Amino acid sequence: MAAAAVVALDAPLGGLRAYNVTSDGPPVLSQREFFGAFAAALGRRYRPIPIPTMFAGLVIGLFTARRLARAAVSFVSGENPYADDRIRAELRWRPPTQAPEAIGRTVRWYLENEKPGH
Repeated sequence: MAAAAVVALDAPLGGLRAYNVTSDGPPVLSQREFFGAFAAALGRRYRPIPIPTMFAGLVIGLFTARRLARAAVSFVSGENPYADDRIRAELRWRPPTQAPEAIGRTVRWYLENEKPGH
């Protein structure tokens, strides 16, 4: 995000623009690949368990608002709905780190800096 912020601040465009820098590609990273990279960073094997979408929505709905539950199920069961097309096209920005590597770095940082109970 810092690299994207620097590029946006240096841009000659007038006015305020919002840029999304959270897409998974290219190459596109599927949810299965995301969870696989996350598990690998933890040194674990990824074992997906198929759960019917309706059931997942009902269970998540027990812990949060129904609208948020639908959004969560939609996100986890599909592809990332966020795209960084605008910043790529307007500012020629590219992520400095590919998603699988970034996931690994994030997990390692968290494990090294986690303070249980805080």
